Amino acid sequence: VGIHGIRIEFINEKGVKRTATYLPEVAKEQDWDQIQTIDSLLRKGGFKAPITNDFRKTIKLTR
Repeated sequence: VGIHGIRIEFINEKGVKRTATYLPEVAKEQDWDQIQTIDSLLRKGGFKAPITNDFRKTIKLTR
């Protein structure tokens, strides 16, 4: 996740740009792997559609 946390940007199912951020300790405390962390961030950011590998590839990630 990085020392500064993680931030994602994505376009939701309605075509609206959304973002979500976690502090660096969140994924470690939850014992999440990379996919679980990204999926949780998507849900935190309001993404309600099914999360597919193809959709994950469209996410802009900043550490």
